[in-house]
Amino acid sequence: MHRRPFVLIEVFIAIALLAVCAFPLIRYPLFAYEKQKNHLVAMELQRHAELIFYDVLKHIDEFSWETFPRQKKENPERVEEVTISIPFMGKIKRASHCHIYNAHQKDHPHDVRHLHCDVCFPEKDCNPYKFVFFAKKVAEKSKDGDLGDDEGSPSDIQAFCENGG
Repeated sequence: MHRRPFVLIEVFIAIALLAVCAFPLIRYPLFAYEKQKNHLVAMELQRHAELIFYDVLKHIDEFSWETFPRQKKENPERVEEVTISIPFMGKIKRASHCHIYNAHQKDHPHDVRHLHCDVCFPEKDCNPYKFVFFAKKVAEKSKDGDLGDDEGSPSDIQAFCENGG
């Protein structure tokens, strides 16, 4: 009996069939890894957006009650670069900025305003992280140095929670 050796084309066909059969087994973990990576980056961006918002709340006294922006401006208030560090992915740098504005389009007679802070990480499909809070006008400093009822704030604007705290 005469045995003929494998032809090179037969070996290539066998490897191609194995690759076609193995592709579905390999494809799902790769897509799951990519999705998990994108989810981790989104969570870190949200965390950084919350940190930026809390920093805005901490420095809300830089604004004046009368000159507070009435609508979202084209030029942002705060611009900074954020570095996201996730293990086994390296460091990702994103530029960020935020818009702080008043929700009311006309003069509001009350001493409480509904304010918006939109934190953006510009990308092709990135929506801003939106934060809403209340601010109240507090008594300005009198001539004798008394701050009135503003609980120690040197400004005429103060942020507070919905429950008044």
